[in-house]
Amino acid sequence: MLRCDTREPKYRTTLLIRAGWQLFTMHHGDYSGQDCVGQVWLVEHKLVDTLLQDMLSGQLQKQCQGIIDHSTFPILMIEGQVFKRKENGQEYLCSSWVTWKRFWSQLRSIQDAGCRLEFTTSLDDTVERLITISEYYSEGKHDSMRRHLSGDRFIEVLSMVEGIDMAKATALKGISGNLGLISVLSKNWQDLTEASGIGQVLAKRIQKFFWEG
Repeated sequence: MLRCDTREPKYRTTLLIRAGWQLFTMHHGDYSGQDCVGQVWLVEHKLVDTLLQDMLSGQLQKQCQGIIDHSTFPILMIEGQVFKRKENGQEYLCSSWVTWKRFWSQLRSIQDAGCRLEFTTSLDDTVERLITISEYYSEGKHDSMRRHLSGDRFIEVLSMVEGIDMAKATALKGISGNLGLISVLSKNWQDLTEASGIGQVLAKRIQKFFWEG
């Protein structure tokens, strides 16, 4: 289900509702959906001016931490023109008193915490990007899945095998949480078919992955 927070402006949500999205009272983020294996993605949307206000108040960091804690794929989407101005030898962002250095330092900190960044230039661009994000994560496999799984080496490695998604990798982990043992088991691919969702074709692909390079 694709959702828009009820507090978002109607000029934006109306366009998404026409595309099949639904209004919902959300506690974290402004837009949400799920990927092919049920993992949640959340988008926190900010206009540039609002972003700067919330950055200074600390609200931005709190909201970003909220979507990081409550989704697999947290995204901060920034809409508007970002430009620099110089005054008294300092570079500031737009018409604010937020320095260019502080702006990017804050965004890097948010990104390092696990939040992905998206930049859009207009309302139409934002709506189009949200729809693109929903389509991207609905695919059977996507690059961000591997990025998320980087915290679990076992699942990260197995997800590189064509046809192995998060659910199947987790099932294989149930046989053995040790990659070395899975590698040994894969030499006789029939042993891997004990895992839910792993048939002959996938088992042979895993065998090839470990033993043929």
